[in-house]
Amino acid sequence: MGKALPAEVATVDADGTRAVGRRLAALARPGDLLVLTGELGAGKTTLAQGIGSGLAVRGEVTSPTFVISRVHPP
Repeated sequence: MGKALPAEVATVDADGTRAVGRRLAALARPGDLLVLTGELGAGKTTLAQGIGSGLAVRGEVTSPTFVISRVHPP
């Protein structure tokens, strides 16, 4: 079983948040679980969109709020 690596990241705009997401995607390996938490409007969706972009998922990446699991096909 892997390790939890909690992190807190601050960005100045949506483009920066998406860039962090793309970098996270580059570090992710098959089977990794990324858990996004934060207040409404914190940037979770924008971060998830960056991760999706970095993983080249098909389709729109929508808000992960109130979702137990959402699968985006490669």
